[in-house]
Amino acid sequence: MGVCKAAKDRKDFCIRQSLGKDPGLFRPHPCPLCSIPLFFMHFHPPPRFHTSHVNTYKALQRGKKGEERAKNAVRKKRPPPCMLLAARLDGLADGSIALASYQVSRDWFRKLTVVPENIVPLGYVGEGMEKAVFIFSDAGEKEIGEDRGKKTVRYFMETALITVDKGMSCTYRNFGFPVTAGDCFIKEIPGSKDGDFGIFLACDEEEEDGWLVPRKGRAWVLARSWDMYCSPIFRYNGAIRADWSPAYKDFVIRGKDMVRFKVFVATNPAVMNLEGYDTLIDITRENDVFKLTFSNGDYEFKTLVSRSTRDRGYVVTVE
Repeated sequence: MGVCKAAKDRKDFCIRQSLGKDPGLFRPHPCPLCSIPLFFMHFHPPPRFHTSHVNTYKALQRGKKGEERAKNAVRKKRPPPCMLLAARLDGLADGSIALASYQVSRDWFRKLTVVPENIVPLGYVGEGMEKAVFIFSDAGEKEIGEDRGKKTVRYFMETALITVDKGMSCTYRNFGFPVTAGDCFIKEIPGSKDGDFGIFLACDEEEEDGWLVPRKGRAWVLARSWDMYCSPIFRYNGAIRADWSPAYKDFVIRGKDMVRFKVFVATNPAVMNLEGYDTLIDITRENDVFKLTFSNGDYEFKTLVSRSTRDRGYVVTVE
C-alpha cells in the first residue's frame, strides 16, 4: 500500500498518537491525514500473566502450604510493535474493506487481503501475542416468488477465519456453515509457543433447501488451530465460556447451568455454585460417581459430584 505520504512529515500524526495514548484493543482511530480512515485494531495489548493452580493443588495434597504457592511460575508476555487496520479503498465493492498492517518503525502500510466489512476481531495469540485472529460470516439476500407471493430470503455465502502473523502473512480457513460471528470467541492454549488455540463457533442458522433458516437450538462447534477439524458439536442456548485445564490439557466448557468436559456433561442448576471456580484440577470416577474438582484464584477448591441413580437419573451436587 505504500507510505502514508500525507502524514509522512508529521511526527505526531494520529497513528503514533493512538499508540501512545490508548493501549486498548480493537478501538477505531480515524486518520484525517491519509487514505485509511478506519483503524481496526493494533498490537498494543497489556502484558498477560499465567499462574499454575495445579501445582498449588498438588502441593496442598502433599501437605505443603504457603511456601509452595510462592513458587508458581508467572510469565509475562510483551506486545509487538505493529498495527492492523481496515481501509476503504477505491475500486473495492460496496461492503468490502482492505485489511492492512502498519509498521510503526518504518511508517509503512502493507495490504494483506480484502474482506467483508462485517469482519469481527477475536483476539491475539502466540508467545508474543504476534498473531491476530478474525472471523466473518457472509450471507446474501434474494427475492423469490411472484406478485403477492414475493418474499426475501437469505442464503449462505462464506464463513472464514483469518489469521495475520506479525502483520505480514495472512491465512484463510473456510467453514461450510453460517455462524453468528459476534458470539464466536477464541481461547489460546497456555504455554503453546506456536500460538495454538481453540475457536468456539456459535451457529444460530442452518441451510434448508438452499436458504438460511433459524435453528431450533443454538449449536456450538469447537475447531482447533492445528487442523481446524470441527469437534465436538453440541447444543446449548445462550452464552458459554471455555477454561483451559493444565492438568488434563483440554478445554472445560461452561454455561450458566452446564459443564462439559470430553464425554462428561452435566446440566443442572447446581453447576451455578461453581461460579468463580474455573480451573479443573482433578477428576475421579468410582462406579457410577463422577467427581470433578475445580480451583479459584485464591487456591480454594470445590468439587462437582454427579451420581447415576436408577430412580432419579443423574443427581448433581457441589461440595
